[in-house]
Amino acid sequence: YDNALAEFPVDLQPHLNVALAADYQAIYQPDWERLLNRSHPPATVANFPDGFSLVSETSVADPSHVWSRSGDVTSFPSVVQQFACADYLLVPCDDLQTGRFVNWERLTVDRSAVSGDLLLVTRLHAEHPSQLEVWVGASDTQPQYVATRVLPAIPGRWQDIPTLIPAEQLPDSNTVFVELRSTTGYESYTHWVYTDAYPQTNATNAAIATYQDGAFLLTDVAINSSTDQLGITFDWTSTTAVKGDLRFFVHVYDDLNQPPVAQWDGYLPGGPVGNWLPGTRRDTVMVNLHELTAGSHTLAIGFYDPNDPQQRPVPTSDHYDVLPDGRLILGEIVTE
Repeated sequence: YDNALAEFPVDLQPHLNVALAADYQAIYQPDWERLLNRSHPPATVANFPDGFSLVSETSVADPSHVWSRSGDVTSFPSVVQQFACADYLLVPCDDLQTGRFVNWERLTVDRSAVSGDLLLVTRLHAEHPSQLEVWVGASDTQPQYVATRVLPAIPGRWQDIPTLIPAEQLPDSNTVFVELRSTTGYESYTHWVYTDAYPQTNATNAAIATYQDGAFLLTDVAINSSTDQLGITFDWTSTTAVKGDLRFFVHVYDDLNQPPVAQWDGYLPGGPVGNWLPGTRRDTVMVNLHELTAGSHTLAIGFYDPNDPQQRPVPTSDHYDVLPDGRLILGEIVTE
């Protein structure tokens, strides 16, 4: 809290007051520039397509917002949080928002404002791992399943989760309902809906490694090593079939049967693989090598589920060796 306009200190006598009584209260001047000039989609979302325009922005705190939660939820009906953005988002942010812990939500979209596909982005907070399903329908049609989004546990950070809703799944109705469903629940804050024609996915290179039966592909790898830094650039092609709360790792080994001597571990931009938007993407990872001894080292990459690290997707490849535990061996690097 900053910029106090008035202060009210109290000589508090605890035995005469309720448990929540405070010995100090104040009225503060809001920092409107900080509140209004906040980072939000599309700036925060990896692979956000060009040309998409905003159809609606919905705050979960709006009294007209339609939501529900199961009876066994014991948290407060609403909560105010101020967080920075998760590291996997493209730009930093520091945002204050009001939201709710929910199991179900419904957004209303004016069909006349839709010019093609829809792209839904949901800002949420996940203290524990969860997931949600996105459905689309209308008042005179049954909801149709669109996708499942994974919500990785990143306490104290905002996450912006994108979901592509293809035009062919939108009902022929004046009003479209977008439903979010979760048996485990999640903290929801803001929904943005955008529209345009989503670009078709055209892989320019053949796959050098295939994951999840073709749901996403590694199409190129470029390695650039200096004295104490290893830069690796990866080209990927992903489809709407990607799934899972998968983190990425780059390992440098002296011995494949021993722990790595250097590594990078984390979510690539866009977060878990299961939330990647379809299309081509390029990611660069930097690995610090300054503590390595001179010599030859083995370079390997892979994905794993942070909720069960032994769960690793095993790729197929005609270009690289693949170990049974899912590690893809990219070859040898030499340090001096």
